Amino acid sequence: MKNFNVLLTCCSIHVKEMIDCLKNNEDGVDIKVYVANSVAANLPPAELSDGNFVVPPISAPNYVETLISLCKEYDVSIIMPTATLELEIMARAKDKFEQNGILVSVSSIDSLLVVFQLLQLFAFLFQRSLFL
Repeated sequence: MKNFNVLLTCCSIHVKEMIDCLKNNEDGVDIKVYVANSVAANLPPAELSDGNFVVPPISAPNYVETLISLCKEYDVSIIMPTATLELEIMARAKDKFEQNGILVSVSSIDSLLVVFQLLQLFAFLFQRSLFL
């Protein structure tokens, strides 16, 4: 298996184990792990990854373009979103990433919308004590 680079988005210290798993994989593949967050103070310690990046918030119009630029500059082939709130944005931009040779570890937008609707239904039923 060939070496590759990964970008974890919306990162904080909670991704330490994920970084460890990627870097110390049992196949012995050299994986460089980069991390990104819109708040510098929330990034994991610099020594845990191969690079830390402060990016615009996910609501910013240039969020996806910024990630694509970083991926091109650092030869990142896979993006792994780590926060639920970015999944829809990443799923909607999946084709744009793929056109730039970048894979995104996210379900299709249709699948995500079904899950989100189920979560809303559960919350509605729970608030009314109608859950099963």
